[in-house]
Amino acid sequence: MLPTPAARSRPAATVASPGEARADDVLLVPIDQVPEASRPAVIAARFLVQYSKAHTIAAYERDLRGWFAWCAERGLDPLAVRRSHIDLYVHELRTVGGASAATIARKCSTLSGYYRTAVVEDAILTSPTAHLRRPKVPNDSPTLGLDEHELMALLAAAQRRGP
Repeated sequence: MLPTPAARSRPAATVASPGEARADDVLLVPIDQVPEASRPAVIAARFLVQYSKAHTIAAYERDLRGWFAWCAERGLDPLAVRRSHIDLYVHELRTVGGASAATIARKCSTLSGYYRTAVVEDAILTSPTAHLRRPKVPNDSPTLGLDEHELMALLAAAQRRGP
């Protein structure tokens, strides 16, 4: 299970009462002392804590949940996968899921960051995403018009101004 945004945003100075585990304690324990079944989620927490923007964290969480689900469906431990597993995942995103090049590139970036964190935390020796080929994404956005947040801001401003 990945940590909730509330658990990630708890101030570091919060002290847990005796017998109560703090959400950030998992970030401090050496990875070899974390139960093996919990390590993928702990690495995810350690990866996500690096980010502060809610939409970035939410996107990375979705990407990791999707990856963990894909691994679970195939009986794979996310920290024991090989490059060929990631290549197959990317292939299925494109061919079965119909994901765009930008979506695939972001998911690859998420996995790359996750596995970079796993290497830094000594959970794995090498990243299975090393030299992963990512789809080319044009610099120009194909999105025409306003996104949801921009539209909401425009409507709010118009409402405040009145007719």
